[in-house]
Amino acid sequence: MNHRALRLLGTVAAVIVAVSPVPSRAEAQPRAAAEATTPRTPWGDPDLQGIWNNGTITPLERPADRADQAFLDAEELAAVERQARDRVDRENAPSAQTGLLPVGGNVGAYNSYWTEQNTSVVGTMRTSLITDPADGRLPALTPEALARITSPEWRRLADVQQGRVPADGPEEMGLSERCLWYRGIPSIPTGYNNNYHFLQIPGAVVILQEHIHDLRLIFLDERPHLPARIRQFAGSSRGHWEGDTLVVETTNLREPFIRRWVRPEHSLSRGRLSEAARVTERFTRIGPDTLDYQFTIDDPETWTRPWSGALPYTRTDGPMFEFACHEGNYGLLNILAGSRAEERAERRRESGSLTAGSAVAQAGQLPDDVHPVTRNRLPPIDRTELDAERRAAYDAAAASPSGAPTGAAALRLHGSGTLLRWEAPLGRRLIELTILTAARELDQPFEWALHEIEAIAVGLEDEIIDIVRHRKPIAALPPREAIIVEVGRELFGTRSLAADTYARALRLLGKTNLVDVIDTLARYAMVGAELTGFNQRMPAGWRQSLPLPFTHPDDIHPDSRSRLPLRSAETTSTASVLYGRLLSPSGLGPNAIRTYGAGQETLEGRVGRRIMQLAILVTARAHDSQYEWTLNESPSREAGLDAELIDIVRNGLALDGVDEKDAALIAFGREMFGDHNVSAATYARAERAFGVQDLVDIVRLMGEHAAEAIVLQGFDQQLPEGVEPLLPLR
Repeated sequence: MNHRALRLLGTVAAVIVAVSPVPSRAEAQPRAAAEATTPRTPWGDPDLQGIWNNGTITPLERPADRADQAFLDAEELAAVERQARDRVDRENAPSAQTGLLPVGGNVGAYNSYWTEQNTSVVGTMRTSLITDPADGRLPALTPEALARITSPEWRRLADVQQGRVPADGPEEMGLSERCLWYRGIPSIPTGYNNNYHFLQIPGAVVILQEHIHDLRLIFLDERPHLPARIRQFAGSSRGHWEGDTLVVETTNLREPFIRRWVRPEHSLSRGRLSEAARVTERFTRIGPDTLDYQFTIDDPETWTRPWSGALPYTRTDGPMFEFACHEGNYGLLNILAGSRAEERAERRRESGSLTAGSAVAQAGQLPDDVHPVTRNRLPPIDRTELDAERRAAYDAAAASPSGAPTGAAALRLHGSGTLLRWEAPLGRRLIELTILTAARELDQPFEWALHEIEAIAVGLEDEIIDIVRHRKPIAALPPREAIIVEVGRELFGTRSLAADTYARALRLLGKTNLVDVIDTLARYAMVGAELTGFNQRMPAGWRQSLPLPFTHPDDIHPDSRSRLPLRSAETTSTASVLYGRLLSPSGLGPNAIRTYGAGQETLEGRVGRRIMQLAILVTARAHDSQYEWTLNESPSREAGLDAELIDIVRNGLALDGVDEKDAALIAFGREMFGDHNVSAATYARAERAFGVQDLVDIVRLMGEHAAEAIVLQGFDQQLPEGVEPLLPLR
């Protein structure tokens, strides 16, 4: 973690929760005198401004050896502080190590020069910061809290955050490791960076905390708390004055926690509270250089009763320098990249144990590349190997007129059956590489920009990203990364996958992972069609980092950055979330586009089967999908498409004399799939022909069939036996 801050730095907010406890005998002494001497701001509020430090060696909980002792006496105080000074002296002493350390030896860490070097207990001489309960200890945990913090999920998080097991993604790392938030509310002092800068304006108090330089804004104007659905690391703080005391109530805490747990059952949770926590704090200036700070935490989902504490804030000299948590720029990436390296090493060890014969058997399951039963590169599905969800899909297909799963649906059953982006066995890093490859080959800058951020977060190296971005040679890539990029380039570039490429991909990835890769490419081709069709541009202020062979038309709304106007938050869909953030900025991206449609279920009733079949044929032609075209030509004739129009689509002929709706749809599909860019005129023509709602759902239908085509081509799905091909391939 970040240990660069110096003693004189000061930053942050006195965060915390609390109704004030009854003052102790020692704490109450200065209050009466303070009432008359408290300095005021120009507008009359008590003046709390300045840089304050709450560092102390007083523990949060009363030590067990002082169980019945609320306060230290003078002799005990002198002994405790002397021990603290001796500790600092020992830590600051020159190292006795003069030679080279053995391999794996302890290189040490920062000494006391880099910490606060606190050597004093609180001025009240209390034995703990906790003032209530009277024993100076945290209350008992509720049964629900004990169940929560001993669950397998929490134990795994504890193992990850303490370095015992690799992290699957950034969301498993602690907030401070991500340079997001460190102190918690209430802000219990730690070994360093215990400085807080208080500023005041009429109607508000601002607290800048040194650690990770977070701001806390406390409104005093009686406005309500934020809606319950809005959660923030610093919560929603509202304050008011009771005489010269600033009383602050904080709710809406996101992932709340406190530091300085002591007991083992508490430390397992790493200080996590529930989101029901409510904190009340009281800040009172009791002298020129002292703020009295009291807090109460009420969290009925964690403790059996509220509890309170108190400690002083002491004025300190400035300035308070920036605590630049630079580890967020490289440390987190390195941690995740290290986890992926460990996984790669383990896979290499596992693959090294395979005999040559077993490796050939795995890669050579498909005689002559295409299995005679399935008529594709995969063997028949073994129902017993499917999970419950995929088994149900298999059984439903078996009960249908076809008698078995067919086409892309059958091929997908060979995959992992997981949520591909998050749970695929291949891992987040290689899945994000797959998505970037699709975005690059589809010239889709919006998809690229969002997933470049994701890829970096899960450990994909900049050099690999740059090779994909600029379509550089892949010779320098590791084998698995290289084959993923090669598969994507071939499928999108040639609308096919060569037998040699497929065989190498199968050998390097295995059947399940290869199906997941091709399925991911296909699904993001569908997303790419929607983004391209409606000209979804980069969010305002974002730099486009994907070089394109064209210039986008300037026919977008400035708020939505697409051809569709921005909708209110109530009507937009929720996009995928990563460590607490929306993948697509609110109101942008494919999910926002889909809200303008009415869904595939009602599309036939709105536009007719004929238009739907035309959209499918246009998509099949654009992707050279023999299977999709041939199996859909006859249903298209039955739906009312005449032979002349089908031949125009089949042979890519001019649209002279074609019905306006048909021509608008064909031109739209040709540009969307062929050019990866739909001109303003072509879009306007299609919108006039179909209206926004129907056009959104038609584009969705075309995207789905584009995805089908890619899966079919990846596994070289042949036509059913005896069916003659009807599409001349280019």
